[in-house]
Amino acid sequence: MTQGAVGASFKQRVRAGEVLLGTFLQLASPLATEIVAQAGFDWLLVDLEHGSGSEATLLGDLQAMNGSP
Repeated sequence: MTQGAVGASFKQRVRAGEVLLGTFLQLASPLATEIVAQAGFDWLLVDLEHGSGSEATLLGDLQAMNGSP
């Protein structure tokens, strides 16, 4: 995770011009999502169009992200 202002929201950090690091998740694997969520990215995007994920697998991915920094 990049070092932003403590307590600043994602939106505030983007508006401030801060460079934020993230990645796309395409595996539809809660285990992979949990690992990536703990890797310290500023944002994650679950790609339901180009990967193997679907609306049916989205809940598992979101639950795997829960509690991540």
